[in-house]
Amino acid sequence: MQQRNLTYGIIAGVGTVLYIYLFYHFNQESVLNPLVPWSSLIIYIACMAKAGMDLRKRQDGLLSFKQGLKEAFVVYLIASLIYYAFIYLLFKFIDPGLIELQKEQLLSAGKIIENQDFSMTLGKTFFSFTRGLIGGFIFSALVAVILKRG
Repeated sequence: MQQRNLTYGIIAGVGTVLYIYLFYHFNQESVLNPLVPWSSLIIYIACMAKAGMDLRKRQDGLLSFKQGLKEAFVVYLIASLIYYAFIYLLFKFIDPGLIELQKEQLLSAGKIIENQDFSMTLGKTFFSFTRGLIGGFIFSALVAVILKRG
């Protein structure tokens, strides 16, 4: 793995964690709003694009779709590892009360049943991480297509 992929992945992951933590710091409930994690994808995409642009520049303006896809996806993968580790720590150890708050919000909205399990486990976190890789692959492909044309 290239050092630059690692660097951009860390920047995206830490940037996303700081972004989420900022919301948490000012209003813990805001972390439960789906717009907060979705809007953090801007950080991912910016770092994915920057990694691809740097590779294209090092290759005298040439970048294949495969190269762009790999570059962007590795950044996404590293950033997601950092993000999901933070989410696990936040909900499991830093503020376990967020789980009850989330459950209350979903119950009042009628989106869940009373005895649904909301515990935070490594297995559930890993499953969410792997499920997110599907979307990450799609974002990486879009970034690669845009960079190939640029």
